[in-house]
Amino acid sequence: DPLINELYNQIIVEKDRDAQLRCTVQNKPTGNDVQWQAELTNSTVAISSATAVKTDPFKYSIDQPSPTSWRLRIQNAQVTDEGKYICRVQTGFLNYEKDFEYLRVIEKPQIADLQTSSDIVAKQGDDIMLRCNATGRPFPVVKWRRLAGELLPTGGQELREFNMPILQIKPENAGVYICLADNEAGHDERRIVVTVTHQPIVKAENKNVRQAVGFVKSLVCNVEANPEPYVSWSRDNVPIESTNYIEVRTIVGALNKVTSVLTIYGVATTDFGEYTCLAVNTQG
Repeated sequence: DPLINELYNQIIVEKDRDAQLRCTVQNKPTGNDVQWQAELTNSTVAISSATAVKTDPFKYSIDQPSPTSWRLRIQNAQVTDEGKYICRVQTGFLNYEKDFEYLRVIEKPQIADLQTSSDIVAKQGDDIMLRCNATGRPFPVVKWRRLAGELLPTGGQELREFNMPILQIKPENAGVYICLADNEAGHDERRIVVTVTHQPIVKAENKNVRQAVGFVKSLVCNVEANPEPYVSWSRDNVPIESTNYIEVRTIVGALNKVTSVLTIYGVATTDFGEYTCLAVNTQG
């Protein structure tokens, strides 16, 4: 009796790529052809007999790489090609020796732009929702992370959800959020920049400063604000401007940080007192 030897059972192919299924037949009866047929979701397709393709020669091709081997190539595999592919040889009236392989078509994840958030600008205290959706076969796992492994507002470094709420958003919630979609076929990701507008947060580098008369002294004020603030200094409620011996400098840094430095060249007793750093923007 003929022996068909092909026990892989499942072939996995990425969508739009070619798939190859191999059938080895030993002791094939003379004059009986090896036949391929497919049991698809909605139909059964008789593909070939020997190396002659009966159905859609643009989709299927058959070759015989060895005297006992027949190979079916499915070109540009699509989801509709997924199914059971049977290799068989007739051994008698209505009797067949056969084996099969199941073709599974997978597809890389793709972030769905229309169902995924774009960059967001929010005001401090607002509630926002970051959304992410993706397609793929099998359906991808969708998860959220922050750039450089920062903690998420929901806690932890990763959240496996389509939507991520950020309630009563704070300045520290600003940054880059990454939506990732993964399955066995591959990976896709989208980066979403969250910007938080807020009133200035002012911190003096040192609240109590001592300096002997005649020396140079700098007072430093650190400000975090978005949008960029206007920073001014006053002493005992009297505004201070740069003069020959007083210099006021504002240094704009990254991540909405601003540093204002007031330098007194040659401190005099008349310079002693309380100095105030004031920062103002459109938020307060």
